[in-house]
Amino acid sequence: MIANLAGDLGQVKSKAIQTTMVSFFYSANADYGTRLAKALGLPLDSVIAAAKAR
Repeated sequence: MIANLAGDLGQVKSKAIQTTMVSFFYSANADYGTRLAKALGLPLDSVIAAAKAR
């Protein structure tokens, strides 16, 4: 499931949009969001900051 979603989100050129989307998953489930961020090569601290900003 992570690989499928990472493959789809990986096609999005904007890292800001990727980070925002992953932050939603992180808010719902920290482990899932962490694994997705890692699969996309996104800095986890940026994902967490985006999740807390909402």
